[in-house]
Amino acid sequence: MNNQFIHSSPINPSWKNTITYDSSDSIEKKYNVLKNGLSAWSEKTYHQRAKSLLDLSEILIENKQELIDLVCLETGKLKNLSEAEFESAIRTLRLLTAYEFLPSGRILPSVDQRRLVFEERSPLGIALLIFPSNAPLPNFLGKIAPALMAGNVVLAKPSPYTAVIFSRLLEFMRKAGFEEDVIQHIDGEAVVVTKILELGVDLISFTGSTTAGKEILKMSSFSMPKVILECGGVNSFIVLPDANFDECIKAFCDSAFSNTGQRCVAAKRALVHQEIADDFQAAVINHMSSTKFGADDDAQIGPMCSPQYVERLSKFVGERNDAFEYISLGYPGIENEFTYQPKLLIEKPTGKRAPIEEMYGPVSVLSTFKSSNEALEIANSSDFRLSTAVWTQNIREMNYFKRKLWYGVINFNGPTHGSELNFPFGGYGMSGNGVKDSGYESIREYSTTKVVSMFEGRDFHG
Repeated sequence: MNNQFIHSSPINPSWKNTITYDSSDSIEKKYNVLKNGLSAWSEKTYHQRAKSLLDLSEILIENKQELIDLVCLETGKLKNLSEAEFESAIRTLRLLTAYEFLPSGRILPSVDQRRLVFEERSPLGIALLIFPSNAPLPNFLGKIAPALMAGNVVLAKPSPYTAVIFSRLLEFMRKAGFEEDVIQHIDGEAVVVTKILELGVDLISFTGSTTAGKEILKMSSFSMPKVILECGGVNSFIVLPDANFDECIKAFCDSAFSNTGQRCVAAKRALVHQEIADDFQAAVINHMSSTKFGADDDAQIGPMCSPQYVERLSKFVGERNDAFEYISLGYPGIENEFTYQPKLLIEKPTGKRAPIEEMYGPVSVLSTFKSSNEALEIANSSDFRLSTAVWTQNIREMNYFKRKLWYGVINFNGPTHGSELNFPFGGYGMSGNGVKDSGYESIREYSTTKVVSMFEGRDFHG
């Protein structure tokens, strides 16, 4: 395998970062450091763990601008998105530290009046956390905070495209008191994950592609750690004839193309009633014609994070010209290896629905339907059912779609994205394995439950 990875900034060609991958020896060394530190960290109280995380939040706030600038530099993310994601990361820390004041279990009834039975939440052990590149700060802290708050120690594997951001975050964590025996990080390809799993971890939390998620599930089967998978989405944006049309167009373009389509909850299929499909298509083209591209503060669509992402998306779209007609949207001012012009793919009327797979980037498919039942059939036929938006002003239709859609997140008259940090998050089918590691209950997913019984003065020999 290659032992190095070089990443260039999407907005500054002269900036490059070279990552040296961990060797088997260094992985084992870091693993053993964590293993030796588990006992001390897990025995800390929730108050002590919360204090360290709150100290971290203060340090991050003091260095806010540096982190925002670094996110923009390393990922190409627009400044306003980076600022919003920073605030989300801070709120995540504050939300999860509130667990020091919340019950950590419950009393369970027993048929024996002399038996006191209760639950007690306990750490799992060593947590392997694997991150994507698309929203580094919220993704990092959205996994690290509940894992640490639950009493686990953490082995973190950031995306190579956001390795510098993670290294800086780790420096701030050290300053807040998180020592090397509490959190370590590793860099490398799939073989690195294989080595870690051979050593044995107690929890894996992964966000990324469905293909990689399947491999992790397969590789981990021999040791059976707890596995949390949040994978891809082919998210439907469903438009009925009575939708508020102007607002709907804005929401669709935002859902499909903001953050350059680099979201697991981006709208990848517009399902539009045939009565308004031509008007919808024309309105999207018109709306996107005034879109500003670039990295300036007033830009609406920036570069993609990596030339590899651009190449993969270009290949994916190019191989499907028999099923779709392509409409390019907007006018990028510059074209380079990080640029991909947004596209609307119009499904050809062949009589057979074209299967839609994960498309990571600013591309969405336009399909039509004749009835609500047909829209539901198309939406639910996808293997990737993470998030969906339905546009209608009819309450009866809303209730019908609410009951019949098999998606983890359903938004009416809104975008496909926008889940807040206190909401459970996850999808159906190939979008994950059903475990939701966000929201108020996330700490439960990063811990296990003991059932404890205390018997009062009972003679077991009688």
